[in-house]
Amino acid sequence: MTITFHPDGRVTGGTIQSSGNVIQVKQAESSSQITQTTSTDFDIVTVSFTPTAVGNKIFVFGCVMGIQNGSGNNNTRFLCRVVRDSTNLMNSDANHWLQGTTTVLRHGGFSINYIDTAPSTNATTYKLVGYWADTSGSQCFVNKDNNSGSSTITVMEVKA
Repeated sequence: MTITFHPDGRVTGGTIQSSGNVIQVKQAESSSQITQTTSTDFDIVTVSFTPTAVGNKIFVFGCVMGIQNGSGNNNTRFLCRVVRDSTNLMNSDANHWLQGTTTVLRHGGFSINYIDTAPSTNATTYKLVGYWADTSGSQCFVNKDNNSGSSTITVMEVKA
């Protein structure tokens, strides 16, 4: 598409986005149950996204569902991160801390939000990465069974 700027101020052949306009939105979801018995990173939900311009703001909204601690008398903690490709953007540490309880608890939605700046116009992957600390071999879950809904990630590009 060719954009033409005329001497009288008219623009033809395209639309010029002004600062603050939403350019694109993408969302992904996953309802697959994730079971962890060790303290290792695991992907929760991932979306592919290609920014249209360097420097535009990228809003990342995430919701993790069906978080359930394992049984056992330990200090189970669920942590979540926002990751762009292999770059860690944000940590949300020590959430859903279940200190020294043998009670199995399921939690509703956990939200995480971050504003990034597009570093390039290359295809990019944004994802939510989870981690269960201090599992002591207990089974811990995300998206626990069909009653918990789906974990989602929504990425929105806003013109800088």
